[in-house]
Amino acid sequence: MTKDKLYLSIMLTAFIIMSGCHRKDENLIRYVNPLIGTGPSTSSNVINHYPRPEVWGLDIPAVSTPFGMTQWTPQTRDGEDKGISPFYYGGQRLYGFRGTHWQGGLNNQDYGSFTIMPVTHYLRTFATERASAYIHENEVTTPAYYSCMLLNYLTLVEITGTARSGFLKFSFAKKDNAFILITPNSDAGKGYLKIDPEKQEIYGYNPVMNIYRDQHQPAGFSGFFVVRFKRPLDSYGCYFQMEDRKKQTEISGSRDIGAYAEFNVKEGDVILAKVGTSFTSIESARANLDAEIPQWDFQKTRTETEQVWNDALSAIHLEGGKKEEYTKFYTAMYHSMLYPRTFSDVDGSYPDFKGNNQVHKIEKGHVYYDDFSLNDSRNVQLSLLRLIAPDKFEDMQKSSALKAQQGGWMPDSIKYRNHFPFLYDQLSNPSETQNIVKNKLENEYTIFDGGIPGNDDSGLTSAWYVFSAMGLFPVTPGSADYQLSSPIFNKVELKLNTKYYPGKNFRISIDDVNAAKAFNRAELNGKQIPFVIKQEDIRMGGKLKFTNLEK
Repeated sequence: MTKDKLYLSIMLTAFIIMSGCHRKDENLIRYVNPLIGTGPSTSSNVINHYPRPEVWGLDIPAVSTPFGMTQWTPQTRDGEDKGISPFYYGGQRLYGFRGTHWQGGLNNQDYGSFTIMPVTHYLRTFATERASAYIHENEVTTPAYYSCMLLNYLTLVEITGTARSGFLKFSFAKKDNAFILITPNSDAGKGYLKIDPEKQEIYGYNPVMNIYRDQHQPAGFSGFFVVRFKRPLDSYGCYFQMEDRKKQTEISGSRDIGAYAEFNVKEGDVILAKVGTSFTSIESARANLDAEIPQWDFQKTRTETEQVWNDALSAIHLEGGKKEEYTKFYTAMYHSMLYPRTFSDVDGSYPDFKGNNQVHKIEKGHVYYDDFSLNDSRNVQLSLLRLIAPDKFEDMQKSSALKAQQGGWMPDSIKYRNHFPFLYDQLSNPSETQNIVKNKLENEYTIFDGGIPGNDDSGLTSAWYVFSAMGLFPVTPGSADYQLSSPIFNKVELKLNTKYYPGKNFRISIDDVNAAKAFNRAELNGKQIPFVIKQEDIRMGGKLKFTNLEK
């Protein structure tokens, strides 16, 4: 082989390797803005036509992996009140950083949650007393990482997480006494905490209370957590309201309780804390932590979680269109992949759907999910997951069946305000569908905190955006049909899991540089079709193209 041929061969091999790695190396989380949906909608249509509770997006800047058991969020509101999100963009002070089970965008309530908060100089126990000012300009938020400076304490807080665990990093700007407070957010006063100085752990639980049936009665399971510090505790204690019970190692049975670890910090000191969570036991929370974050490398965990999100988001590849539409699109994908949440431990254990303090175990290699939307995301959001995360969707369907066996029930209501534009397709007026849909995508969704038109409903409203921006929508419940509009991008490619979709890729494109316009002709694999396709068309792969036929 000549030198030129050898060089060409090496270059070709390198190109093939780099091409094969392109999907994994694509940094798509840079488009995600988790603060979208954390404020009231700015859409005049929503403001004028819906009651105030439905104006709020009710999303949180959740840090976790897709469908994580516990998400991590800054907290601007205390407690677990119904309809009150832990975080609002307009909140001017942070009460702490919450391990939350808030079902984002749903007018529900948090449960089994707990809050971690660093304070300096002296112990502050009440939420209003310990709260710190912060500013959004110093805030960094992605699906895999959150950070901000607590101005009252000159303390930088950084958070990353995995499916069932969290990793917190506290950096102190000056020499002082530092206290890390842990509070079970039990409004019923049923929380429990224990300190183990030898293991450098504070662990406990927050019992879950029923919201609807048998309201305020125990639901039969709890949110369990184990907080482990890398550094030995210089001191510790519990507190009840404003009473400091120094060196006490256990507390329970009242509201306004907590525990703390105290450290003597120097300028530039860093305190690391890892947190495992579970819905079955403290031992399972500890096992989840050991399995998911066995090391003390914060950056490693952050990088791994970023890769998980990039892989998940890369299921849909976009070309053309406006830059801000990429932010809207991939943020909507992120919101669509937060729920339902993982409910089983790494060993498969999960609580009985009806509570009763019973524990079941799902088969090895599978995950049990819960917190499905009460609205029609089973037909929209889960339809999206069937395309972009079919392995997870399969376990979600199995989880629904297991819930039914345990006395559960299936939600099935429809939000027609999101579906109606696609009905014009059935009236042979696809241009009207496209005009209405693209107007909603342009004007009712934005890249700011008020950028979701009303409650996100556990990702339902976001899933509507993802489907509509691609140019198709699953209108009819239980049907395998997708009504068509046209994409707001020049090209959309669904990179499908070949275990479920032998066609591998499904490509959608427009025959024009202007993606904002309406099209009157749809072609599937070069053949004109009505403005509807079937799930089987996507499963087998192919090319969907929109053009304009001169009339």
